[in-house]
Amino acid sequence: MEKFSDLKTTLDGKERAFVTFEKLENFWFFSNSVCNLQCKHCYVKSSPMNNSMSFITLQDAKGILKDIKDSGSAVKRFGITGGEPFLNPEIIEIARMLLNSGSNLIILSNGLLPLLNKKNDILALAKEFGAAFSIRISLDDPHQDIYEKERGHNTYFTVISTLKLLSDNNINFSVAGRRLAEVTHEDRLKEYETLFRQRDITINLNENMVIFPEMSSATEIPEITTACWKILGVSPGSLMCANERMVIKRKGSDKLTFVPCTLLVNESKFEMGNSFKDSLNAVYLNHRFCAQFCVLGGASCSST
Repeated sequence: MEKFSDLKTTLDGKERAFVTFEKLENFWFFSNSVCNLQCKHCYVKSSPMNNSMSFITLQDAKGILKDIKDSGSAVKRFGITGGEPFLNPEIIEIARMLLNSGSNLIILSNGLLPLLNKKNDILALAKEFGAAFSIRISLDDPHQDIYEKERGHNTYFTVISTLKLLSDNNINFSVAGRRLAEVTHEDRLKEYETLFRQRDITINLNENMVIFPEMSSATEIPEITTACWKILGVSPGSLMCANERMVIKRKGSDKLTFVPCTLLVNESKFEMGNSFKDSLNAVYLNHRFCAQFCVLGGASCSST
């Protein structure tokens, strides 16, 4: 028996914390598992060789919109993640359809060549939909040497040029960074601020910068019990799974599958059925990401 194994009970026999669904605000599409990079600390293990998920198609997305509408829910913002979403051959058509539904849309990207290859399409979407359309670029570290240890050689200046492109064209964008354990949030923010100023990249750091906690599999993570809410001063309603869901499409399946959030895509025990209505059950926090990223890290993929 190991930690995070039993659905409702922690290893020491206490009642595991859970989050009940409150109201849909953000809905995510896991567009594909393939990525142009193979990063060491990728939460979902995307890579050029990972084809565990099929591409979400335009037809798939249309079906999800109908499913959500038929349930009586509305979406404040759609999100598209992966993998690298700009490798999805229908990404622009999907984005335009989601924006035409009246909801906002954010696409998460590593900001490298797949995005740059869609430059003209992105400029057109930004011109047509304005602030309703946004892109979040991952910039794990403001320093080239550390960033490229994660993302690979000759990637740093490409992502910087992408940020400059978005800034110069007044495209609504945000940046996702990472805070190392030995660095304070304030000091890390200052490092990013210095970088953007030096590169003449215009960004409101208070509104459009999110700094996620460092995630290490070597770190000993406690399980979260129902008593922890009061001890930690955290409300279960503040966690992602209280107001969002995500859809994935496993390779070889003709059905879409719902999961609680953007982090829990690789383990079948977190699947929540094949319709939006089926996915609205409570989520038990029986994964280390639930504790490390969300509860103790205070992070949310839906930030900015």
